[in-house]
Amino acid sequence: MFSRQPDTTVNTPTLLPPCKGWKADLAAPGAITRSTPENAEYPLYRNGIYVEVPRHSFSVRGFGVLLILLMLPTCFLEAQMIYRHLLSPSIIPLTIDMLSIVVMSFTVMIAYRLDFSAPRNEPIRFNRARQKVYAYNFKPCGWNPWCSWPVEIEVYEWSQVRAELWSRGSGTNHRCGTMLSIVKPGTNEVIDRFPLNYETLCEDPWLYIHTYMEKGPDALPPFDTPRDPNELVWYSPLRRWAPKVKWPEDIDRESTTAP
Repeated sequence: MFSRQPDTTVNTPTLLPPCKGWKADLAAPGAITRSTPENAEYPLYRNGIYVEVPRHSFSVRGFGVLLILLMLPTCFLEAQMIYRHLLSPSIIPLTIDMLSIVVMSFTVMIAYRLDFSAPRNEPIRFNRARQKVYAYNFKPCGWNPWCSWPVEIEVYEWSQVRAELWSRGSGTNHRCGTMLSIVKPGTNEVIDRFPLNYETLCEDPWLYIHTYMEKGPDALPPFDTPRDPNELVWYSPLRRWAPKVKWPEDIDRESTTAP
């Protein structure tokens, strides 16, 4: 989707602390940019008041269901073993089998929640008229698959937003993206962070947003193909059963209108 690589000649992070795997700081609000974003189809929606951009924690779902199917026979065998140990008690094997069942149950629940609890999209709205950012942030709890995994709406001033490119790992474990960092007004002290995108080490997504907020929609390529954040895609059929994006009414009204 994007191809422009960042300028990494400045190799010292400015934020305190920098994000994990920091590679580069991108243009801050108020900074002058001379490049033009290349991808006109990036946003979900754009007008003169706000732009809404997509974000997916899981672009393809189903790995959790696959893992569950693969683990079911093992769970069945472990249950049989526990039953046999109960008939003729043997403490050590019984303890091992019961711990195995607990671990597998935990893994199955995590896999299920990741496939069916994460919303179809996690959009972010940048309101130029209000100079505010509205993030639809999914909050999974990886250590407790039985508790609530909520969506929290975060609202910040545009002037507080910074963007950092990050990259971690290598080979099949390589991960990268753009992190949005929120700073305490007048400082470089970070008070919150959430991702803008995943799996692209490119400045164009942020450049598109920065250009819109600083220069307005006329400085961007024409946009005439709005998309539904709840759209279904052929390569991820399980998205059909994921929660739809639904902004709270007051936030939906505020984030899409001028003061």
